[in-house]
Amino acid sequence: MPLRSNQPPLTAAEEAARAAETADLAASFVEETRTLLEEANSALLTLERNPDDAEAINALFRCVHSIKGAAGLFDLPALIHLVHAGEDLLGAMREGLLSIDGELADQLLAGLDRVGRWNEQFRAEGTLPPEAMEEARGFATLYRARLDQARMTATGNDGSAEPVDAAPPRDRLPQWAIDAAPAFDQAAHGKPLTLAVYTPDEGCFFAGDDPLRLALSTPELAWVDIGTQVDWHEPVAFDPFACNLRFRLAST
Repeated sequence: MPLRSNQPPLTAAEEAARAAETADLAASFVEETRTLLEEANSALLTLERNPDDAEAINALFRCVHSIKGAAGLFDLPALIHLVHAGEDLLGAMREGLLSIDGELADQLLAGLDRVGRWNEQFRAEGTLPPEAMEEARGFATLYRARLDQARMTATGNDGSAEPVDAAPPRDRLPQWAIDAAPAFDQAAHGKPLTLAVYTPDEGCFFAGDDPLRLALSTPELAWVDIGTQVDWHEPVAFDPFACNLRFRLAST
């Protein structure tokens, strides 16, 4: 049975006003992204000249993070997927896990360039090209390969040791993972899984974040369960601007 809303349908004038507001928001996003991309490219050039410039690393990270947050207001999963992977890589740079080199600078520059092209297509057509998600996954694979390599170096693992079964014993798994084991087996098709729980900040909407879209952009997502952090409040106390979502994820 379809849900019925107590709200009256919008008038033609209200529809037009809403469309105009959405168009203004999209135009602001395009202009803001252009500015952020210029700042990001400038910071990247600074980093190429001085790989230890912490201010440039922070500036580049902030630009990418801001683009990701603003894009969450629109249906742009490929763009979010690409910049989220870049943000992870830049976060590792901030932590000192890796330094920029010529190859990495070229990869980051190419990613920024692709975001710029998508931004202009969104301005012109209101959407991204059909192949955008495939391209985004390609960039994400490059970035995460560098990130994995940096983490292995930091832990002293050169990859020469025989792999070990690091899966925790069943009695150390959370109950939700034990309960979901049959679903995992079906979703994983024999591949090992990484499990995660994502609990967004209550005020994430005000930062422009879209926690559902972020969860669904998890690389190689095989299974997801969406629930609440706490029980929903009574309707009289319900705050639609406070995020109460909790995501349980399994990725190959």
